[in-house]
Amino acid sequence: MRGRSTILTVIAVACGLVALLIGVSRYNVPISNGQSVRTEWIFVAANDISAGENLDAQNVMLAEWRIDRIPECAVFELEQLVRHPVLIFG
Repeated sequence: MRGRSTILTVIAVACGLVALLIGVSRYNVPISNGQSVRTEWIFVAANDISAGENLDAQNVMLAEWRIDRIPECAVFELEQLVRHPVLIFG
């Protein structure tokens, strides 16, 4: 009985790993039908930022994001960040 449980556990773990790999590969799949992926540079947090802390060049950095994944509240220019406190969304 113990051998059967071990075999079933190994099969279950293997199935889980296969499902994980399929999910990750589909999430990160590049567009391969000849279309180029449009991207835009936006400002993102460079480290943990506390609520109420002012955003500036010290705690943000530029990151290239796919156009279809950029949030509506994204910041494209550093001047937009001057004296704006951090808001917590959620």
